[in-house]
Amino acid sequence: MNKTKRYVVWTLALVLIMGLALVGCSTDNSDAAVEEVVSETVEEQPVLPITLAAVPSDDMLPFWVAQNEGVFAELGLDVDIVTFASSRDMLAAITANEAQGGTLGMLSTAQLTQSGIDTKAVMRMAPSRGAVVSSPNSGITSIEQLAGVPVAAAEASLEEYILYRAMTEAGVPEDQIVLEQVADLRARPQLLMADQIKASTMPWTLASVMGTEGAHILVNEKDIEDFTSTVLGVRADWLAQDGAAHTVELLKEAWDRGATMINDNPDAYLELLTEKANLPEGSIEAGYSMQVYAMAALPSKDQVDDIMDWAYRKGYIDEVISYDDFIYTP
Repeated sequence: MNKTKRYVVWTLALVLIMGLALVGCSTDNSDAAVEEVVSETVEEQPVLPITLAAVPSDDMLPFWVAQNEGVFAELGLDVDIVTFASSRDMLAAITANEAQGGTLGMLSTAQLTQSGIDTKAVMRMAPSRGAVVSSPNSGITSIEQLAGVPVAAAEASLEEYILYRAMTEAGVPEDQIVLEQVADLRARPQLLMADQIKASTMPWTLASVMGTEGAHILVNEKDIEDFTSTVLGVRADWLAQDGAAHTVELLKEAWDRGATMINDNPDAYLELLTEKANLPEGSIEAGYSMQVYAMAALPSKDQVDDIMDWAYRKGYIDEVISYDDFIYTP
């Protein structure tokens, strides 16, 4: 190879090496810049404090577990959970902004929206886990026998919808469904066992104990689990804040972790549930069974559409709320 050719070859080699070095530097700098932007984006997302309202039931248990096991703290969440005696008290707290969200029935979520407190379902919490129960001396042993009989429940509530679905599916005409307004969940077991009311809808946590004490369970949790679901309903003004979408994602992660802990070892959390949900004495001994909790997801469109149609026909809402308006999409 002559000197000229050797010069050309060495020159080309040098150019190639320098080019590769520049590409490498460019790539390294680009990666560093991307990492810096991502880091800044994550750091700029605030985590908002939130107060969640609940009633005495097992719907909130994954969040109670997340709170108890330090998951909230690990994720940087500031969550306060307050339990109320009735759905009415819980809704009053959300209306007054003493709580920004809670374990709401689909109907309650819609009613808050139409009352001027725009509320969105950010996730499904649990299936209908209720029951219809008759008193020990009522002589009522089937759901069909409730035709024309007053049944205690909270008016314009998820419980009333469950009663409507259970009775109409059993062939009872809608005009023979009679509601007796007793909003306080804590009062119904005593009234029922004393035969002061003939029948009641109630959460399965209460109904399972009543059954061991002589009450007749006319419709159980398995019969109605596909009817509807409770949702985590949150005020839209809270959701409109900077950082709300990020906080909701963290809440969902906390839910999933809590649900997984329960599903993996349900007996470990029976005592916590008894304490937090105010379960009646003897619930665990009566054979209460922990539900299997699903991971965080949006509620079913079919369930939302059906309960909205029923609520509109009953006059509980002024207009049907569409599924897209019902759920939260950041």
